[in-house]
Amino acid sequence: MRSILLALLVLAGCGSSDLEKATQSSAKQERPLVIMATASWCGPCRHFKKNILPSPEVQPALTDVEFVMLEHGRSKGSLQRLGVRAYPPFLVVNGDEKVVAV
Repeated sequence: MRSILLALLVLAGCGSSDLEKATQSSAKQERPLVIMATASWCGPCRHFKKNILPSPEVQPALTDVEFVMLEHGRSKGSLQRLGVRAYPPFLVVNGDEKVVAV
């Protein structure tokens, strides 16, 4: 469980090609891509990362998806392409980098 959380936090620090890397990884793993857009100044984002994400009820669900956090300051271009306007959205994205569910 802890290793999943650590991997997610590392992915949050990627650069502008985050979305492309995430869709490629999702396709390779044959798992749905779920993206959480986050920002350091976002109170609900911080609450989710600290209290919800590490919970034993949430961690098993993350093993069935490619879950990536894209940070506003580092992935702004990717988040704009996805139409993110408020935080924290959770998006399901297909291989064409199109949002298929919110």
